[in-house]
Amino acid sequence: MMRQAALFALLLASAPAFAQAEPDPKMVQLVQDHADEGAKLVGEIKTGKLADGDLATFSFTIEPGKTYWVYGVCDQAKCDDLDLEGKNAKGFVLDNDTTKKDADPVLVISDKVATKLNVTVMMEDCRAKTCAFGIGLYEQPLVWPGGPPKQ
Repeated sequence: MMRQAALFALLLASAPAFAQAEPDPKMVQLVQDHADEGAKLVGEIKTGKLADGDLATFSFTIEPGKTYWVYGVCDQAKCDDLDLEGKNAKGFVLDNDTTKKDADPVLVISDKVATKLNVTVMMEDCRAKTCAFGIGLYEQPLVWPGGPPKQ
């Protein structure tokens, strides 16, 4: 019994930290500040903590024909690079922000069918034991300078 308890404690200590039961108010505010004016939050902002090199995945439901933006942020006092990748239920990558080094990635997502959107958060450069992050899914119309493209 003691052996099982010790093994459980070891597994728990080595597991990556990610989603928090209660949203981190600082990260929620950073996501809200990062979102474009007029964007409408869909659901709740997801927050958590990840160690350097760790990842976490969150699911959202999106509707067909709508354009969504996923805004991500991390604690810039400790974090220099947070990456995001959005896939549909079939595993097709809809968008990613993994190439540039930034602490505030953005995805633009749309799909022809209603689907589950799986957003993977990747902590690429954290200078502490763990770094706080937040992501939010927003519905936002695309704005075309000079009007939409001709069909």
